[in-house]
Amino acid sequence: MASLAATLPGQRESPWSPELSRSAPALARFDAGWYYDVAARGYRYDAAGGVSNVHFYPLYPLLMRGLSTLTGIPLFHAGIVLSLASLLGALLLLADLLEARSGRAAALPGIAALLFFPTAFYFASIYTESLFLFTTAAAFWAARKGRWGIAGLSGAAACLTRLNGVLIVLPIAWYAWKSAARPGRSLRLAAVAAPLAGAALFPLHLWRAFGSPLLFFRAGDGTWAHRPAPPWDLFRTGGQGALGLLASAVCLALFLTLTVSLFRRREVGEGLYAAATLLLLVSSGSLEAFPRYVLPLFPCFFALADFLRRRPVLAFAYALGGVGVLVIFLVRFVGWRWVA
Repeated sequence: MASLAATLPGQRESPWSPELSRSAPALARFDAGWYYDVAARGYRYDAAGGVSNVHFYPLYPLLMRGLSTLTGIPLFHAGIVLSLASLLGALLLLADLLEARSGRAAALPGIAALLFFPTAFYFASIYTESLFLFTTAAAFWAARKGRWGIAGLSGAAACLTRLNGVLIVLPIAWYAWKSAARPGRSLRLAAVAAPLAGAALFPLHLWRAFGSPLLFFRAGDGTWAHRPAPPWDLFRTGGQGALGLLASAVCLALFLTLTVSLFRRREVGEGLYAAATLLLLVSSGSLEAFPRYVLPLFPCFFALADFLRRRPVLAFAYALGGVGVLVIFLVRFVGWRWVA
């Protein structure tokens, strides 16, 4: 579908170099170029305001480069393979979590609620959505089962994939506290500490390489930067336009409601993770990219699936509407006209 969308009229000109544009598949757009740059050349920082790529976390581009070196496939294609493999692993973990949570019949609706979401095509793109979903789902899965070594390593991997990966420490700590009466206190403490250690690695690298651990917040690519702002700045249109603003506002309302439902079901670890993630996104001062950033919030999709399972008409409308909006977003994304 993405390849077909690339042939449609109304495409904007690629901002990348002709050589890079020719090698890019249809799902390599916008931030994919930065991940390619980190994977191919490593981190660069120009204090004078030139091109810098230090605002992209390292695990995804490092795995891209490793996969490309191991298999010989081009970097962009390695990124897509990595995303699809991560998605497959994540879906297997989510199915197991859903079965343990609500029974075997809940697995398919829960996964469908995630995959029919309008921005789900990012799971196959050269973005971190699939890898982040996989690492956070693995941390949840392991913490629930008391496999603290896997929980700690998965949490550390999530922290090396995205800034908000550090929030995975909340559900890990919650499940560790619930298991306080069982043996293995040192393993539980290590599982809680591992994500915090993982979160420190990238700032430490930036400090060693460029003299500041906070470059992630200060350096931008000239079009976007991390600048926390008050909540009343949330609905700036910025570069997202009316369509993006509407999608972001709907997503905010939906995921706030789903987070409340997690607490009402007494799924405290999941609720803490969802609430902390939403708070971080709201604190960014803009809802731009919100419909993409909520994709890995699988506990909210579990709650959404619970609601839709009892309402088949709404479930059908969600699936049909989700696919329709997904196609619109995908066409605009491939044509360099919109990025969540």
